[in-house]
Amino acid sequence: MQGDHADRIKVKSLYKALLILEEFMETDTFLGVNQIAESLMLPKSTVSNVLSVYESRGFVERDAHSGKFKLGLKALELSNHTYQTNDVRRILQPYMQELGRYSMENVLLATYNDCEVVYIGAVHEERSTFSGRYLIGVRAPAYCTGIGKAMLAFLGPEEQRRVAEKGLRPFTENTIVDADRLAEELERIRRQGYAVDNMEHEFGIKCVGVPVRNAEGEVIAGLSISGPSLRMSEEKIREYSVQLMEAANKASAMLI
Repeated sequence: MQGDHADRIKVKSLYKALLILEEFMETDTFLGVNQIAESLMLPKSTVSNVLSVYESRGFVERDAHSGKFKLGLKALELSNHTYQTNDVRRILQPYMQELGRYSMENVLLATYNDCEVVYIGAVHEERSTFSGRYLIGVRAPAYCTGIGKAMLAFLGPEEQRRVAEKGLRPFTENTIVDADRLAEELERIRRQGYAVDNMEHEFGIKCVGVPVRNAEGEVIAGLSISGPSLRMSEEKIREYSVQLMEAANKASAMLI
């Protein structure tokens, strides 16, 4: 139950209930009471009672045959409400649409959370190889994504050390897995103002990303253009980096 952190929680019953709900974010299959109890090291009775409350409110649904659970429509409604009311996404959306029309590639918006990026917005262009809308709510490591490195480079050495200490596992042969090399990469990003994912997270996909700052200069999000490596030449990457930085700078004044 994430030991030291759990000891500082005042309402432990609520904390346990939220941990149970978060278990469903780690899988796209049904989960049973025993699976969740073992994963979180919680009593089966606790898990069963919490799930029964979630089921009564529509946050989880039970499969009639297996008795296992999956996220329900209420969770989807809550996610959609968060998406629709997110101020950063709302302000950046017009700029993202313009970038999409300009590049004819996917334009992504993400925030930084616990060494990872969380995608909160996407503009999908017809000729792109994947639909960005399916990325909403998806998490990815910051150290091997263009949008993540763009934010991480400006979040300070302490956060960068935390990412490295958490572990740099390879996703492709291009993934940076050495802490010193990552530090050099982040320094280069700070100098040039943008980051490149050279098929480091997914083979065949390149990405160029920039940080998005609020009016006080704090990095609060990242913005990127992503596409097939064959179309993302060095010339295109430099061209898109200029467009991304201009969009981020224009939006910055409106982000409190």
